[in-house]
Amino acid sequence: MSSVQTYADEVARFATLQAATRSHRRHHGCNAYTFEDGAGLLALARAESAARILELGTAIGYTACILASATEQTQVDTIEGDPEHVALARNNIRDLGLDERVTVHSGDFFEVMADLNGPYDLAFFDGLGPTVRLIATLRNVLRPGGLLVCGNLAHAGTAERRSIAVEFEQSGRWQLAGSIEGGGTLAFRKINPGAPSPTGKSRKELFMTSDEEQIHALRTEWLEAAQSRDLDRIMETYYPGPDYLAYDVMPPFIFEGWETFRAHWKRFFEMFDRDPTFERADTKVHCSGDVAFTTGLTRFVGSIGGKAFDIWTRETLGYRKFEGNWRIIHDHVSVPIDLDTGIGITDFKL
Repeated sequence: MSSVQTYADEVARFATLQAATRSHRRHHGCNAYTFEDGAGLLALARAESAARILELGTAIGYTACILASATEQTQVDTIEGDPEHVALARNNIRDLGLDERVTVHSGDFFEVMADLNGPYDLAFFDGLGPTVRLIATLRNVLRPGGLLVCGNLAHAGTAERRSIAVEFEQSGRWQLAGSIEGGGTLAFRKINPGAPSPTGKSRKELFMTSDEEQIHALRTEWLEAAQSRDLDRIMETYYPGPDYLAYDVMPPFIFEGWETFRAHWKRFFEMFDRDPTFERADTKVHCSGDVAFTTGLTRFVGSIGGKAFDIWTRETLGYRKFEGNWRIIHDHVSVPIDLDTGIGITDFKL
């Protein structure tokens, strides 16, 4: 069994909590978005043998539980600003038998961090959008050589993203150490002052200055919105106006214009008995100027009218920039065809 599959199997223990997060967000109307690469997060934490971990953005406890599984000695301090989320997280963590390893702190990130005792082996940011000030603070609480895992860079404002890129490209302070969540979350290693500086990444290679990474982040945003049936959020990933065009597997099969496709997504979400699950595989990105396309496979798992289904589809997406940001302008989804019967094959599995 591959190490990737091993991590996925371990994280499956918390799948119910991840699903509960999606359901909570849909009904609460809050910002408790689910993290979509628990296996990747666990792999990073375990590779660091992280005994002390700081998390910013608890939601209701899903990633805190994953991080606490890094080693048998791992202790996690996690900070959450929403009192309702704090209460839910504490209950969920206790129910999973991890309350002695995870401490949920309630309050403002900066105020709580001022009272915590570092250093930490790993810090994980999963709030709405980081700032340069926050990244500098996290650097201060990391040990030399510690790892900062930073999500939601796409949610930072344009000016803030530029400042963050400048901060992370300083080879005497940070070294890009990898990415998870399809490129939507990056890992940076804190450089030990006085140590030889590694070869720095150019700004073009850093998150949100790379078109490829921006598109990966957009795909992650799409995935999170689809899994929580968040209509407004998913439509923000599409190019607005009449130029949008989709070829879908559902009738009427061809959808022209953003408004038409929005109505289609609304009907699609209303069909499900509960939140659907989506999975992507083999995604490849190709960019040139202000246009791009991706190819890959997407899996849909759910229940409609009490009938369960599990379908892999082939997907080609076209992208175009709108006000400086990538948006999906064409969506082509299909299934293989059995040439003997002329019927689509919906039980294809990877």
